[in-house]
Amino acid sequence: AHEQAGLPCSLIMTDIDHFKSINDTFGHQAGDEAIIMVANLLAQACRSGDLVARYGGEEFAVLCADCTMADSAARAEQIRKKISEATFASLGTRKITSSFGVAQLQSGDTPETLLRRSDSALLMAKEQGRNQVVQLGSTMGHAQTPKKKWWSFGFFRAAPLIEVKLTTEVPIDIAIEKLRGFVTDQQAKIISIRD
Repeated sequence: AHEQAGLPCSLIMTDIDHFKSINDTFGHQAGDEAIIMVANLLAQACRSGDLVARYGGEEFAVLCADCTMADSAARAEQIRKKISEATFASLGTRKITSSFGVAQLQSGDTPETLLRRSDSALLMAKEQGRNQVVQLGSTMGHAQTPKKKWWSFGFFRAAPLIEVKLTTEVPIDIAIEKLRGFVTDQQAKIISIRD
């Protein structure tokens, strides 16, 4: 619906860092308290039209309606700070942190590709040390708009060829995953790969 209306839409994925150690050290009641607190902070950060959902375990998804990736990342950073400053009676002096991944709906996205990109950003945040917000999408690099060329020979019309020069700050494995998702979503096939 956002794509059809030409409106931005972003997805934030987050989970509580080192959640297993909270359960193991302080018990499941403390873990439940942490989950409830994070859920409440996420719900407070929502606007009309947004959606907060528990994705599983200690992981949450926030669908930000009519919101760019930059705005969603700023919201995620505010939530991240609030979580890191919160206190819990059941944890004594221990604080908790959360990692965040943010992606914006791009042309041709499906719910699955948007979710996969946001989840990949969350994994990057965890791999880079946790307690941070990572954005993954078209505003991260300087990608040129794909140029489509149609080759016509009489009545025969070949499939479009896409030429793209991509410069990105995203790790190569994430870029490859994104390209594989694009190829699958567009029912395309790779003809050749060159350096």
